[in-house]
Amino acid sequence: QLRRRLEAEGKEFTVTIARRELRAWLRGSAAGAAVEGAAGGWVVPAFGTIRSALCLNLQSRPQQGLTMLIERLQVKGLLSFGPEGIDLTLEPLNVLIGPNGSGKSNVVQTLALLKATTGDLAACLGEKGGWLDWVWQGPVDGRLLGLTISVTIALPEERGSILHLWGPIDEYSGLIEESIAFRDKASENFAILYSSNDLPLPEGLDESQSIMSQLHLLPECAKLRWLREQYAGISLYRNWTFGVLAPQRSGQSAELRSGALSEGAGNLANVISRFSSTERNNLEEHLRRFYGGVIGVSTPVRSGKVSLVVEESQGRQIPATHLSDGTLRYLSLLTILLDPVPPPLIAIEEPELGLHPDVVFDLARLLVEASERTQLIVTTHSPTLIDALTDHPSSVVACEKYDGQTRFRRVKPEALESWIGDQGLGEVWAAGGIGGNRW
Repeated sequence: QLRRRLEAEGKEFTVTIARRELRAWLRGSAAGAAVEGAAGGWVVPAFGTIRSALCLNLQSRPQQGLTMLIERLQVKGLLSFGPEGIDLTLEPLNVLIGPNGSGKSNVVQTLALLKATTGDLAACLGEKGGWLDWVWQGPVDGRLLGLTISVTIALPEERGSILHLWGPIDEYSGLIEESIAFRDKASENFAILYSSNDLPLPEGLDESQSIMSQLHLLPECAKLRWLREQYAGISLYRNWTFGVLAPQRSGQSAELRSGALSEGAGNLANVISRFSSTERNNLEEHLRRFYGGVIGVSTPVRSGKVSLVVEESQGRQIPATHLSDGTLRYLSLLTILLDPVPPPLIAIEEPELGLHPDVVFDLARLLVEASERTQLIVTTHSPTLIDALTDHPSSVVACEKYDGQTRFRRVKPEALESWIGDQGLGEVWAAGGIGGNRW
């Protein structure tokens, strides 16, 4: 079980057991540093000590990356991002508001493509008809419109960033053209890490897939490996289901991975079960604000399955099978936003659904606090959520569509001076002061 948990966290380790002594070599981990011993290894005289060290490792695993993963997203020729394209500078918290069909979800779709580059990109595209159904469908004035995605990504503890430019050569062949470069912050010089224009191409390269899924064909490069890990860690929450047949309601195998919450939230009980007592208390405190009478949240294991139970006053034990849809949804949101070791980037579609308007103010505070540990991209139609972000106006991005093409406009605090007065930002949005309205 420890092996599976550590592997789920991406740890490299070797463990041997002999005469009740556990010798653990935890390369580059906080736990290893905590129990460093002689002879070049980690020697622990009793199982209890290494157990504590491993718990420390799992709970205090350092985040790989900065609070801002993507600094800039430029897309042209994809979905509603037409010939003029978008050039969106991203902050730790980005809340996109705009009418239905304006293109908010297409940002999340773009993130899904980035994540898919680490696996089977062709299969991801094929689920929605291939490149032909992803490219801009509007007029291009007789010019061939190339689909390009350009991502600028901050490197942790580095003096620069990575620029990843890629897209299909055309919408029919499915072949990928791709370049990745490191930009030094001091000199502004670029160093090419990979380019599909450099010949000969690596032997065995599948040109319909990104190089992100084929790094084994290249010489070892720490920056490319880090980039792949960040893309793979992107978490998207958009296809929620909380009805009577939702997977969160049934017991989940104790063998399931308990890293970040899965995109369908099917491992909710498992993730909560790994929260420390302090983190569990924090989750319970927020749940009490959601509805009164909550005493605690427990995750008992029965017959090899982890269950989710909400404990109420007067000894009531409410299993997940009988929790309301809204309670289950909010528990999932709390688990995402209170995760002490979150994914590098999280996207959530319309988190306000199913929540009482008063709770949306708590949700806004959770988003702001979580953005100090990870990067968040949120879509919404809620003026209440925008109102709750009045003190954080630059986190709001208005989304509109002109001539079929999506346009984004981040709120500038200085432009609100003539609008705000006694109004909240949600009221300003409703009055047309920041854009992103239907009319």
